[in-house]
Amino acid sequence: GFEIGSSGGDWGTAIVVPSSDAVKTSGGWCTFDYSYATKNYGVAGSKATENTLRIGGPNSPIASEDEIPGLNPGAFSIVNGKISLLPGLSTLTLNIDAPDLVDESSEANQRQIDVTVTGSCN
Repeated sequence: GFEIGSSGGDWGTAIVVPSSDAVKTSGGWCTFDYSYATKNYGVAGSKATENTLRIGGPNSPIASEDEIPGLNPGAFSIVNGKISLLPGLSTLTLNIDAPDLVDESSEANQRQIDVTVTGSCN
């Protein structure tokens, strides 16, 4: 799942976060803390890599780059970061292992979640 401010939900769903959860507001943007887990579902250890979080689809500009350590089979890493959003609906796209450094049985590494920011970010 994905957590932003005090709200959270599973990938592929929609969540609502109030602007009052923002750690900073500036120029109409709200900056929120976020977190999610990355897990190694494989049977072998993985190399260190990087995940990217984008506002929009998979080809949208990168909003955040998150370093992921090498993980043993079944291990996970909690990622914490900050992202700035405008009020209204934003689709966030997570690309796991963005530079494609880890050999995987499935390269279907994109997750999306719709985030609606309510209130003002001024």
